[in-house]
Amino acid sequence: MIAFSGSHFRLPLLLRVSDKRVEPLPESEYSAPLRFQLADFAPRDNFVWIDRCYKMAQLWAPALALSTDWCVSQGQLGGQQTVQHVDKAQWQGKTAFKDTMIDMERYKGNVDTLKIVDNDIRYKADSFIFNVAGAPEEVKQFSGISRPESWGRWSNAQLGDEVKIEYKAPLPKKFDLVITAKAFGDNANRPIPVRVGNEEQTLVLGHDVATITLHSTTRRTRIP
Repeated sequence: MIAFSGSHFRLPLLLRVSDKRVEPLPESEYSAPLRFQLADFAPRDNFVWIDRCYKMAQLWAPALALSTDWCVSQGQLGGQQTVQHVDKAQWQGKTAFKDTMIDMERYKGNVDTLKIVDNDIRYKADSFIFNVAGAPEEVKQFSGISRPESWGRWSNAQLGDEVKIEYKAPLPKKFDLVITAKAFGDNANRPIPVRVGNEEQTLVLGHDVATITLHSTTRRTRIP
Protein backbone atom coordinates (compact mmCIF):
# COMPACT_ATOMS: atom_id res chain seq x y z
CA MET A 1 0.00 0.00 0.00
CA ILE A 2 1.22 3.51 -0.82
CA ALA A 3 0.06 6.94 0.30
CA PHE A 4 0.44 9.73 -2.26
CA SER A 5 -0.95 13.26 -1.92
CA GLY A 6 -3.31 12.13 0.84
CA SER A 7 -4.73 9.12 -1.04
CA HIS A 8 -3.92 5.43 -0.58
CA PHE A 9 -3.34 2.98 -3.42
CA ARG A 10 -2.51 -0.68 -3.83
CA LEU A 11 0.73 -1.73 -5.47
CA PRO A 12 1.97 -1.90 -8.15
CA LEU A 13 0.94 1.55 -9.32
CA LEU A 14 1.63 4.11 -12.04
CA LEU A 15 0.81 7.78 -11.52
CA ARG A 16 0.58 10.56 -14.09
CA VAL A 17 1.33 13.78 -12.20
CA SER A 18 0.54 17.32 -13.36
CA ASP A 19 0.29 20.65 -11.56
CA LYS A 20 -3.45 20.23 -11.04
CA ARG A 21 -4.06 16.49 -11.05
CA VAL A 22 -2.70 13.10 -9.99
CA GLU A 23 -4.04 10.30 -12.18
CA PRO A 24 -3.61 6.78 -10.73
CA LEU A 25 -3.22 3.91 -13.20
CA PRO A 26 -3.33 0.65 -11.25
CA GLU A 27 -2.48 -2.76 -12.68
CA SER A 28 -5.25 -5.34 -12.73
CA GLU A 29 -6.18 -8.60 -14.40
CA TYR A 30 -7.99 -6.66 -17.11
CA SER A 31 -5.49 -3.84 -17.71
CA ALA A 32 -2.24 -3.74 -19.63
CA PRO A 33 0.98 -4.11 -17.59
CA LEU A 34 2.11 -0.80 -16.15
CA ARG A 35 5.16 -0.57 -18.41
CA PHE A 36 2.88 -0.79 -21.46
CA GLN A 37 0.66 1.93 -19.98
CA LEU A 38 3.72 4.09 -19.30
CA ALA A 39 4.80 3.64 -22.93
CA ASP A 40 1.67 5.60 -23.91
CA PHE A 41 2.75 8.67 -21.92
CA ALA A 42 3.82 11.81 -23.79
CA PRO A 43 7.52 12.78 -23.68
CA ARG A 44 6.97 15.49 -21.05
CA ASP A 45 4.36 13.71 -18.89
CA ASN A 46 5.52 13.40 -15.28
CA PHE A 47 5.26 9.89 -13.90
CA VAL A 48 5.77 7.98 -10.67
CA TRP A 49 6.01 4.22 -11.10
CA ILE A 50 6.05 1.84 -8.10
CA ASP A 51 6.70 -1.77 -9.08
CA ARG A 52 9.15 -4.64 -8.76
CA CYS A 53 12.66 -3.34 -9.36
CA TYR A 54 13.50 -5.56 -12.32
CA LYS A 55 10.63 -4.15 -14.39
CA MET A 56 12.11 -0.64 -14.47
CA ALA A 57 15.75 -1.28 -13.62
CA GLN A 58 16.45 -2.88 -16.99
CA LEU A 59 15.97 0.62 -18.40
CA TRP A 60 17.37 2.93 -15.76
CA ALA A 61 19.15 1.01 -12.96
CA PRO A 62 21.05 -2.05 -14.26
CA ALA A 63 22.36 -2.93 -10.79
CA LEU A 64 18.78 -3.77 -9.74
CA ALA A 65 17.80 -5.57 -12.96
CA LEU A 66 17.36 -8.94 -11.20
CA SER A 67 15.83 -7.64 -7.96
CA THR A 68 12.26 -8.57 -7.02
CA ASP A 69 12.16 -5.89 -4.30
CA TRP A 70 10.00 -2.79 -4.69
CA CYS A 71 11.41 0.25 -6.45
CA VAL A 72 10.11 3.75 -7.18
CA SER A 73 10.88 5.43 -10.48
CA GLN A 74 9.98 8.97 -11.42
CA GLY A 75 10.67 11.43 -14.19
CA GLN A 76 9.70 11.98 -17.81
CA LEU A 77 10.17 9.49 -20.64
CA GLY A 78 11.76 12.18 -22.78
CA GLY A 79 13.77 13.70 -19.93
CA GLN A 80 15.45 12.34 -16.82
CA GLN A 81 14.44 9.26 -14.83
CA THR A 82 15.48 8.09 -11.37
CA VAL A 83 15.04 4.73 -9.65
CA GLN A 84 15.01 4.37 -5.85
CA HIS A 85 15.20 1.02 -4.07
CA VAL A 86 12.61 0.60 -1.31
CA ASP A 87 14.82 -0.85 1.41
CA LYS A 88 12.59 -0.38 4.47
CA ALA A 89 9.17 -1.65 5.56
CA GLN A 90 8.12 1.98 6.12
CA TRP A 91 9.67 4.00 3.32
CA GLN A 92 9.25 7.69 2.51
CA GLY A 93 10.23 9.57 -0.61
CA LYS A 94 9.52 12.83 -2.39
CA THR A 95 8.63 13.59 -5.97
CA ALA A 96 10.84 16.09 -7.75
CA PHE A 97 10.22 16.74 -11.43
CA LYS A 98 12.85 18.88 -13.13
CA ASP A 99 12.12 21.10 -16.11
CA THR A 100 14.67 19.44 -18.36
CA MET A 101 15.28 19.46 -22.10
CA ILE A 102 13.23 16.78 -23.85
CA ASP A 103 15.26 14.34 -25.95
CA MET A 104 13.07 12.60 -28.53
CA GLU A 105 15.68 9.92 -29.22
CA ARG A 106 15.72 9.05 -25.53
CA TYR A 107 11.93 9.06 -25.50
CA LYS A 108 11.73 6.68 -28.45
CA GLY A 109 14.32 4.36 -26.90
CA ASN A 110 12.44 4.27 -23.60
CA VAL A 111 9.11 3.58 -25.30
CA ASP A 112 10.58 0.83 -27.47
CA THR A 113 12.15 -0.87 -24.44
CA LEU A 114 8.97 -0.58 -22.36
CA LYS A 115 7.05 -2.33 -25.16
CA ILE A 116 9.32 -5.38 -25.30
CA VAL A 117 7.23 -8.44 -24.41
CA ASP A 118 8.37 -10.51 -21.43
CA ASN A 119 9.72 -13.47 -23.40
CA ASP A 120 12.00 -11.19 -25.44
CA ILE A 121 13.64 -9.52 -22.42
CA ARG A 122 17.25 -10.61 -21.79
CA TYR A 123 19.45 -10.12 -18.73
CA LYS A 124 22.99 -10.94 -17.59
CA ALA A 125 23.03 -13.98 -15.27
CA ASP A 126 24.70 -17.39 -14.97
CA SER A 127 21.35 -19.17 -14.57
CA PHE A 128 17.72 -18.90 -15.66
CA ILE A 129 15.99 -16.84 -12.96
CA PHE A 130 12.33 -17.80 -13.14
CA ASN A 131 10.87 -15.14 -10.83
CA VAL A 132 11.79 -12.25 -13.13
CA ALA A 133 10.70 -11.59 -16.70
CA GLY A 134 12.82 -12.73 -19.62
CA ALA A 135 15.81 -15.05 -19.82
CA PRO A 136 19.63 -14.94 -19.71
CA GLU A 137 21.15 -13.24 -22.75
CA GLU A 138 22.54 -16.59 -23.96
CA VAL A 139 19.00 -17.92 -24.54
CA LYS A 140 17.62 -17.59 -28.07
CA GLN A 141 14.03 -18.46 -27.21
CA PHE A 142 11.93 -20.40 -24.72
CA SER A 143 8.35 -21.62 -24.38
CA GLY A 144 6.00 -23.64 -22.19
CA ILE A 145 6.31 -21.65 -18.95
CA SER A 146 3.91 -19.16 -17.41
CA ARG A 147 4.51 -15.56 -16.33
CA PRO A 148 6.90 -14.97 -13.40
CA GLU A 149 5.54 -14.94 -9.86
CA SER A 150 7.35 -14.16 -6.59
CA TRP A 151 8.46 -17.80 -6.13
CA GLY A 152 9.15 -18.70 -9.78
CA ARG A 153 7.01 -20.03 -12.65
CA TRP A 154 4.72 -22.91 -13.53
CA SER A 155 5.24 -25.11 -16.54
CA ASN A 156 2.07 -24.42 -18.50
CA ALA A 157 0.44 -27.03 -20.75
CA GLN A 158 -1.76 -24.32 -22.26
CA LEU A 159 1.38 -22.63 -23.62
CA GLY A 160 3.06 -25.79 -24.88
CA ASP A 161 3.30 -29.56 -24.45
CA GLU A 162 6.78 -29.16 -22.97
CA VAL A 163 9.16 -26.59 -21.54
CA LYS A 164 11.65 -25.79 -24.28
CA ILE A 165 14.79 -23.64 -23.95
CA GLU A 166 16.95 -22.99 -27.01
CA TYR A 167 20.39 -21.41 -26.68
CA LYS A 168 22.09 -19.14 -29.21
CA ALA A 169 25.39 -21.02 -29.18
CA PRO A 170 26.17 -24.75 -28.85
CA LEU A 171 26.32 -26.02 -25.28
CA PRO A 172 29.52 -27.66 -24.00
CA LYS A 173 29.91 -31.35 -24.80
CA LYS A 174 29.78 -32.12 -21.07
CA PHE A 175 27.94 -30.06 -18.49
CA ASP A 176 25.65 -30.30 -15.45
CA LEU A 177 22.02 -29.24 -15.68
CA VAL A 178 20.94 -28.05 -12.22
CA ILE A 179 17.18 -27.78 -11.70
CA THR A 180 15.47 -26.40 -8.58
CA ALA A 181 11.75 -27.21 -8.67
CA LYS A 182 8.82 -29.09 -7.19
CA ALA A 183 5.78 -30.88 -8.59
CA PHE A 184 2.14 -30.05 -7.95
CA GLY A 185 -0.71 -32.46 -7.24
CA ASP A 186 -0.74 -35.70 -9.22
CA ASN A 187 2.46 -34.73 -11.03
CA ALA A 188 4.52 -35.44 -7.91
CA ASN A 189 6.79 -38.50 -8.00
CA ARG A 190 6.12 -39.11 -11.69
CA PRO A 191 9.00 -39.45 -14.16
CA ILE A 192 9.60 -36.37 -16.31
CA PRO A 193 11.68 -36.76 -19.49
CA VAL A 194 14.47 -34.19 -19.89
CA ARG A 195 16.08 -34.05 -23.33
CA VAL A 196 19.33 -32.31 -24.16
CA GLY A 197 19.84 -32.67 -27.89
CA ASN A 198 19.56 -36.38 -28.63
CA GLU A 199 20.12 -37.45 -25.02
CA GLU A 200 17.18 -38.13 -22.69
CA GLN A 201 17.17 -38.56 -18.91
CA THR A 202 14.43 -38.86 -16.30
CA LEU A 203 13.70 -36.36 -13.55
CA VAL A 204 11.40 -37.09 -10.60
CA LEU A 205 10.08 -34.22 -8.45
CA GLY A 206 8.18 -34.41 -5.16
CA HIS A 207 5.83 -32.01 -3.40
CA ASP A 208 8.73 -30.13 -1.78
CA VAL A 209 11.27 -27.93 -3.54
CA ALA A 210 14.46 -29.83 -4.33
CA THR A 211 17.62 -29.21 -6.34
CA ILE A 212 18.56 -31.99 -8.73
CA THR A 213 21.65 -32.23 -10.94
CA LEU A 214 21.62 -34.08 -14.26
CA HIS A 215 24.94 -34.85 -15.95
CA SER A 216 24.82 -34.36 -19.70
CA THR A 217 27.13 -35.31 -22.56
CA THR A 218 25.91 -33.96 -25.88
CA ARG A 219 26.90 -31.77 -28.81
CA ARG A 220 23.37 -30.60 -29.54
CA THR A 221 22.05 -27.22 -28.41
CA ARG A 222 18.34 -27.60 -27.67
CA ILE A 223 16.88 -28.32 -24.24
CA PRO A 224 13.20 -29.26 -24.60
